[in-house]
Amino acid sequence: MNRIQLKAPWLRHYGVVPHTLEYPDKSMFDMISETAAKYPSYDAYEFMNQKTTFISFIKEVRICARAFRALGIREGDKVTICLPNLPQTVIAFYALNAIGAVATMVHPLSSEGEIAFFLKDSQSVAAICMDQFYAKFQSARTQ
Repeated sequence: MNRIQLKAPWLRHYGVVPHTLEYPDKSMFDMISETAAKYPSYDAYEFMNQKTTFISFIKEVRICARAFRALGIREGDKVTICLPNLPQTVIAFYALNAIGAVATMVHPLSSEGEIAFFLKDSQSVAAICMDQFYAKFQSARTQ
Protein backbone atom coordinates (compact mmCIF):
# COMPACT_ATOMS: atom_id res chain seq x y z
CA MET A 1 0.00 0.00 0.00
CA ASN A 2 1.41 3.39 -0.95
CA ARG A 3 1.31 5.89 1.80
CA ILE A 4 1.11 9.56 1.01
CA GLN A 5 3.22 11.64 3.33
CA LEU A 6 1.33 14.74 4.42
CA LYS A 7 2.18 17.48 6.80
CA ALA A 8 0.14 16.49 9.80
CA PRO A 9 1.22 18.44 12.88
CA TRP A 10 -1.69 17.04 14.90
CA LEU A 11 -0.11 13.57 14.90
CA ARG A 12 2.33 14.57 17.63
CA HIS A 13 -0.69 14.93 19.95
CA TYR A 14 -1.88 11.36 19.34
CA GLY A 15 0.43 9.85 21.93
CA VAL A 16 0.37 6.04 21.70
CA VAL A 17 -2.61 6.00 19.34
CA PRO A 18 -1.56 4.65 15.91
CA HIS A 19 -1.32 7.29 13.18
CA THR A 20 -2.90 4.97 10.66
CA LEU A 21 -5.29 2.05 10.89
CA GLU A 22 -4.91 -1.34 9.28
CA TYR A 23 -8.07 -2.84 7.85
CA PRO A 24 -8.56 -6.55 7.25
CA ASP A 25 -8.94 -7.73 3.66
CA LYS A 26 -12.58 -8.76 3.99
CA SER A 27 -16.00 -7.31 3.41
CA MET A 28 -18.05 -5.41 5.94
CA PHE A 29 -20.55 -8.27 5.80
CA ASP A 30 -17.77 -10.74 6.67
CA MET A 31 -16.77 -8.61 9.63
CA ILE A 32 -20.29 -8.23 11.01
CA SER A 33 -20.89 -11.96 10.46
CA GLU A 34 -17.85 -12.68 12.62
CA THR A 35 -19.25 -10.39 15.30
CA ALA A 36 -22.59 -12.19 15.08
CA ALA A 37 -20.85 -15.55 15.47
CA LYS A 38 -19.08 -14.33 18.62
CA TYR A 39 -22.04 -12.47 20.12
CA PRO A 40 -25.23 -13.90 18.59
CA SER A 41 -27.53 -12.77 21.40
CA TYR A 42 -26.11 -9.23 21.66
CA ASP A 43 -28.14 -6.38 20.23
CA ALA A 44 -27.11 -5.38 16.72
CA TYR A 45 -29.43 -2.38 16.68
CA GLU A 46 -32.47 -0.85 18.33
CA PHE A 47 -35.20 0.92 16.40
CA MET A 48 -38.31 2.42 17.99
CA ASN A 49 -37.70 0.48 21.22
CA GLN A 50 -37.42 -2.81 19.30
CA LYS A 51 -34.08 -4.56 19.73
CA THR A 52 -32.68 -6.96 17.13
CA THR A 53 -29.91 -9.40 17.97
CA PHE A 54 -26.91 -10.00 15.75
CA ILE A 55 -28.12 -13.48 14.83
CA SER A 56 -31.52 -12.11 13.75
CA PHE A 57 -29.88 -9.26 11.87
CA ILE A 58 -27.60 -11.62 9.92
CA LYS A 59 -30.61 -13.81 9.11
CA GLU A 60 -32.48 -10.77 7.73
CA VAL A 61 -29.42 -9.74 5.70
CA ARG A 62 -29.08 -13.22 4.17
CA ILE A 63 -32.78 -13.27 3.21
CA CYS A 64 -32.43 -9.85 1.60
CA ALA A 65 -29.25 -10.93 -0.23
CA ARG A 66 -31.10 -13.94 -1.69
CA ALA A 67 -33.88 -11.61 -2.85
CA PHE A 68 -31.35 -9.31 -4.55
CA ARG A 69 -29.78 -12.30 -6.32
CA ALA A 70 -33.25 -13.46 -7.42
CA LEU A 71 -33.77 -9.98 -8.91
CA GLY A 72 -30.57 -10.37 -10.89
CA ILE A 73 -28.23 -8.25 -8.78
CA ARG A 74 -24.70 -9.62 -9.10
CA GLU A 75 -21.21 -8.99 -7.79
CA GLY A 76 -19.91 -5.62 -8.93
CA ASP A 77 -23.36 -4.21 -9.71
CA LYS A 78 -24.10 -0.78 -8.30
CA VAL A 79 -27.42 -0.36 -6.51
CA THR A 80 -28.73 2.94 -5.20
CA ILE A 81 -30.33 2.92 -1.76
CA CYS A 82 -32.57 5.91 -1.13
CA LEU A 83 -34.14 5.27 2.25
CA PRO A 84 -34.34 7.11 5.57
CA ASN A 85 -32.66 5.82 8.71
CA LEU A 86 -34.51 2.52 9.03
CA PRO A 87 -33.44 -1.05 9.79
CA GLN A 88 -34.28 -1.91 6.17
CA THR A 89 -31.63 0.56 5.01
CA VAL A 90 -28.92 -1.17 7.02
CA ILE A 91 -30.17 -4.63 6.02
CA ALA A 92 -30.16 -3.69 2.32
CA PHE A 93 -26.68 -2.18 2.60
CA TYR A 94 -25.18 -5.30 4.19
CA ALA A 95 -27.11 -7.61 1.85
CA LEU A 96 -25.61 -5.87 -1.17
CA ASN A 97 -22.19 -6.06 0.44
CA ALA A 98 -22.71 -9.78 1.10
CA ILE A 99 -23.19 -10.51 -2.61
CA GLY A 100 -20.36 -8.23 -3.67
CA ALA A 101 -22.56 -5.48 -5.07
CA VAL A 102 -21.84 -1.83 -4.37
CA ALA A 103 -24.37 0.25 -2.45
CA THR A 104 -24.58 3.91 -3.39
CA MET A 105 -26.46 5.98 -0.87
CA VAL A 106 -28.74 8.87 -1.85
CA HIS A 107 -30.61 11.03 0.62
CA PRO A 108 -34.37 10.48 0.28
CA LEU A 109 -35.06 14.21 0.20
CA SER A 110 -32.86 14.69 -2.88
CA SER A 111 -34.52 16.38 -5.84
CA GLU A 112 -35.47 14.53 -9.02
CA GLY A 113 -32.54 16.16 -10.79
CA GLU A 114 -30.10 15.08 -8.09
CA ILE A 115 -31.47 11.55 -8.15
CA ALA A 116 -31.15 11.42 -11.95
CA PHE A 117 -27.54 12.60 -11.66
CA PHE A 118 -26.67 10.08 -8.93
CA LEU A 119 -28.25 7.17 -10.80
CA LYS A 120 -26.37 8.00 -13.98
CA ASP A 121 -23.09 8.89 -12.29
CA SER A 122 -23.04 5.72 -10.18
CA GLN A 123 -24.17 3.52 -13.09
CA SER A 124 -26.73 1.91 -10.81
CA VAL A 125 -28.52 -1.12 -12.22
CA ALA A 126 -31.27 -0.85 -9.61
CA ALA A 127 -32.60 1.48 -6.95
CA ILE A 128 -34.32 0.86 -3.65
CA CYS A 129 -36.70 3.50 -2.33
CA MET A 130 -39.87 3.86 -0.31
CA ASP A 131 -43.12 4.08 -2.22
CA GLN A 132 -43.40 7.74 -1.18
CA PHE A 133 -40.31 8.50 -3.30
CA TYR A 134 -41.14 6.32 -6.29
CA ALA A 135 -42.45 9.23 -8.41
CA LYS A 136 -39.08 10.98 -8.07
CA PHE A 137 -37.31 7.89 -9.35
CA GLN A 138 -39.75 7.36 -12.18
CA SER A 139 -39.22 10.97 -13.26
CA ALA A 140 -35.44 10.62 -12.88
CA ARG A 141 -35.43 7.65 -15.28
CA THR A 142 -36.61 9.90 -18.11
CA GLN A 143 -33.99 12.61 -17.51
